[in-house]
Amino acid sequence: MTRPLMTGLGLHRVLSRGGALDPYLVQVDGERITGEYLRKGYLDVDVRSRVERQGDAATVIYTSTRARGR
Repeated sequence: MTRPLMTGLGLHRVLSRGGALDPYLVQVDGERITGEYLRKGYLDVDVRSRVERQGDAATVIYTSTRARGR
């Protein structure tokens, strides 16, 4: 993930200020990541998210499958 994209994610901004994990922001950020792929010409992209929890810690993982558009 590129640095400008990472800092533009809503969840990144909330967590950097000490906020809590927000499922809505996880979804919205997935849509932002999808939009970035679309702008780069990947017309068939599927971005999925999952949250892994361990104790009080949570990690959000985004995975993508993509095919370059014609």
